[in-house]
Order: sequence, then C-alpha cells, then structure tokens
Amino acid sequence: MRRRSLLLVGILGLTGVAALAATSIMSLLPPAEAISGWSVVAGADRKGCTAQDFYSMYDGAAPDMMQAGIVAAGERIYQRGSKRLTVDLYRFKTRGQAQAYYGRRKAEIARNRAFETAGDGNSGVARAIGGRTYVSYQWRRKCCCTMSVNGNSAAEKAALVAFAGYVSKRIAAQP
Repeated sequence: MRRRSLLLVGILGLTGVAALAATSIMSLLPPAEAISGWSVVAGADRKGCTAQDFYSMYDGAAPDMMQAGIVAAGERIYQRGSKRLTVDLYRFKTRGQAQAYYGRRKAEIARNRAFETAGDGNSGVARAIGGRTYVSYQWRRKCCCTMSVNGNSAAEKAALVAFAGYVSKRIAAQP
C-alpha cells in the first residue's frame, strides 16, 4: 500500500510540475495592451506541456516538436484593427535544443524577402517577409519564439520588433 501511495504522490507531483510549466510560459507573453494598440483575442490562448496538448495545438508538427525537446508551449493571438499577430513560445529541456530549433527555423526563411538576422551567442533573432506575412523567430536561454503578422509593411515589422523585445526581456528576467 505504501508503494502505491508513493507512486501516486510521484505522479501527482509530476503532473503539478507539468501544469506549472504550461502556466508560467504564458506569463512570458505580452498581456493585453502591453504593446500599444494591440489587444489579445479573447479565448484564443492555448498552452500545453503534454503530448496530448501538443497534438491539440500543433497536430502533425507535434512529434517533431517533442523530438526537438519542447517541454511547454504557449500561444497567444493579438489584434489591431484587421491585423492579427500570433506568438508561439516554446520552452525546451536545454538551451542547446532551443538554439538548434531556432537555427532550423531561421534556415527555413533565410531565402525570403527582407531576411535579416542578429545574435550574440546568447540569443538570436531572424525576420523575413514570406508572401503577405512578416515572420520572426528568436531564441534566448531555453526558449524559442515564433511570431507572424498578416502584412509586410514597416508597421508590421515594428510590431514584431516590439513583441520580440517584450518576450526577450521576460525570458531574460527568469531565474
């Protein structure tokens, strides 16, 4: 009986840690109006830290994401007028996994129009225009973030830069 109780406590403990990971990742995303003029789309937040969550959020991409080392994911959608901006933030088991995932995503957009990249060995950001969308990828510590906004003007780029800056500062402030 004691073994069964210890096993149950262990399982509940792991479940609690997993739930905490999913909740805390959302605290790294900008709240409503943190970026001037952008509001959060009500009811659009998604978060997860289990295989079932990842399949629900990302469907066919879930196996690759889990193999890459993602342990928590959060998504929030913002709007300003008719514009939509989506932020997906992933936490990995290790810093190296986050950096590798960013490297793969950066390579995907390297040939796109207006591609630019910056980094210092501790973080990185890559942005490009893909059709009618501006996309941005960044990594810092054990996190990687993907963002996209419908539109490819200087205003959309400025929005991505503002969102990326907010998320990067929040990640850097984590213990």
